[in-house]
Amino acid sequence: TFHSLLCPLLVYFNILIRYVFLMAADAHLGPAFAKQTSEYVSSLLRMEAEFQWPYVMEYHASYMNLRRQEMKCGNYLGWGPIDDQLYIR
Repeated sequence: TFHSLLCPLLVYFNILIRYVFLMAADAHLGPAFAKQTSEYVSSLLRMEAEFQWPYVMEYHASYMNLRRQEMKCGNYLGWGPIDDQLYIR
């Protein structure tokens, strides 16, 4: 269910937000990252209201894999907006 994803995702984001606030050289990165994770959760909520759960989960898994690859390279600002290429699959 959506709630089985949401609770662990919020814990994950809380840990990442603290990490980014502590480790970022740019003081604006932490607040920007926190805002984008909130936007991402909002987009998932909208998707959950519109689509069936398997589609939302597939989108999230693909989206998260892309963001994880970006974060490995130090880019934490990819979260937030809907990825149109993943969205229309």
